[in-house]
Amino acid sequence: MRIDIQSPHLEISATTADQLKAKVAKLEHFYENILDVVIYLHEENSHKEIEMKVNVKDQTLFIKETGETFVAAMDVAMDVMKKQLIKYKEKTAKV
Repeated sequence: MRIDIQSPHLEISATTADQLKAKVAKLEHFYENILDVVIYLHEENSHKEIEMKVNVKDQTLFIKETGETFVAAMDVAMDVMKKQLIKYKEKTAKV
């Protein structure tokens, strides 16, 4: 699985990038056939925003979450994406 972090107009530390990649890598526990993940980071006034696009076979799953830090926003985003991946896996298993 390829993980790409894009943060136009702002720089993130290597530590933050590594933390985000480590969290995203855990998604493979819920669905093994993830092609790639693209994470977009934005900073809006006092909060951080994460958009995550997960490409799986025949579909793209997308979420957008905010938090006080990028890591906090990623925690919320991961919970939502886990649910989406489990739902997608169950849906494709029935076919």
